[in-house]
Amino acid sequence: MRNIYLRGADVRGGINVSGAQLAADFDCAGVVVYRPDKVAIAADAMKAGGSVILRPKPNCVATLVRHVHELVSAEERPDL
Repeated sequence: MRNIYLRGADVRGGINVSGAQLAADFDCAGVVVYRPDKVAIAADAMKAGGSVILRPKPNCVATLVRHVHELVSAEERPDL
């Protein structure tokens, strides 16, 4: 798969991209995910050849996953 573009989307039920192999970007800028008490974005072992963008929607309180570094394998990513 080349990329996943969810910019500005409203999602109910979560997003699961675990194990995805992306040639380019995983773009979730401005996305709102509603999944109380469960994982909103599951991205275990996902690899992105481009950028991983998790910028919150303006005027929203965003809580990012405790282990954002697990979105990308052990590689050092200056764009994350």
